[in-house]
Amino acid sequence: MKKFIYIIVLFLYVDSKMIRDATNEVVFDTTTKKMWQDDSKVKDINYKVSWEAAIEVCENLDLGGFTDWRLPNKNELNTIVDLSKYDPSLSEIFIKYDLSSYWSSTNYGNSTALNKAWSINFTTGDTRADQTKTELLYVRCVRDL
Repeated sequence: MKKFIYIIVLFLYVDSKMIRDATNEVVFDTTTKKMWQDDSKVKDINYKVSWEAAIEVCENLDLGGFTDWRLPNKNELNTIVDLSKYDPSLSEIFIKYDLSSYWSSTNYGNSTALNKAWSINFTTGDTRADQTKTELLYVRCVRDL
């Protein structure tokens, strides 16, 4: 019986872990079954773009041998935030970041604010809905495993 319990605990530990692939500059989240971009572009000032350009950047990304990247939605982006930390409020597995806001693909749902989208600030972990889509923010792409 002890062996059986040990195996279950070990499986849960492995299943709730993020793994960094330094060669391909990606992070695997085994809990959400997502692969995250973690290359130097995610903190490059030249990589700050408007919301529409952020969608295109992800759709055109070729990283780790994959081309099916996309801009994460607000909920997905929140899965890499660590609110127990500050400056950055980001899971420690990510080594490339800027202490700034990153676009999500989620529109601000109010009909009077269709020109706005949600973003996440990795300094504080705050989710913001007041980003005008023409503002220049950073991009971190995601793909499904």
